[in-house]
Amino acid sequence: GILVDGGTGAIIRDVIADSREVGVHVIRATSPTVQNLSTDGAGTGLHLESITTAPTLSNLQLTNAHYGLRVRLTTASFTLGAAQIGSLAGSLSAIWLDNVSNITVTGITLTTNPLHAILANYTTNTNLTFTDLDVSGLGGGDLVGGYGILLQGTGHVLDDITANDRQYGVHVS
Repeated sequence: GILVDGGTGAIIRDVIADSREVGVHVIRATSPTVQNLSTDGAGTGLHLESITTAPTLSNLQLTNAHYGLRVRLTTASFTLGAAQIGSLAGSLSAIWLDNVSNITVTGITLTTNPLHAILANYTTNTNLTFTDLDVSGLGGGDLVGGYGILLQGTGHVLDDITANDRQYGVHVS
C-alpha cells in the first residue's frame, strides 16, 4: 500500500490499493487529504494515525477489509459521514476508533459488516458523537453479528441509532 509519514497537506487522490495489509496509512500528518480511495480485500483499507488537524476525506470505498477505516491516536475534530464514506461493504469491522477524541460519525448505513459496524473500544476515547446511523446486522438474529457499536470512554453522544440483528446492538461500558 501507501504510507505517508509526517508532513503537511499531503494529498492522496484517485488511488486503488487492493489486497494489501494496509491500503493507505497516514501517520503524523497535518491536514492530509484522501479522496477517491478504493481498497478491496485489505487488512485495513485506510488507517489514519496521530493526525494533528482535521483530514479532508471524500468518497472512500473501503470494501471487504478486516477493518475498513481505522482512526488511532487522533484528537483532531472531524466528521465521518456519507460525503466521506462511499462504502465499507463486506468489511468485517467497518470503523475502528482507537484512542481518539472529537469525531462525529453520522448519516451512514453500516449493515453489510458481518462482525462489527463500529468499534470504539478504548477507555481513552472521549467526546465521540454517533447520530443517524443504521448499524444493523446481516439478518438471521442476534447470534450472527457482534456489535453494532461497541463504545468505551467518556463524554459520548448517541442519537437516532438503529441496531437490529446483532448480538449486541449498542454496548457502552
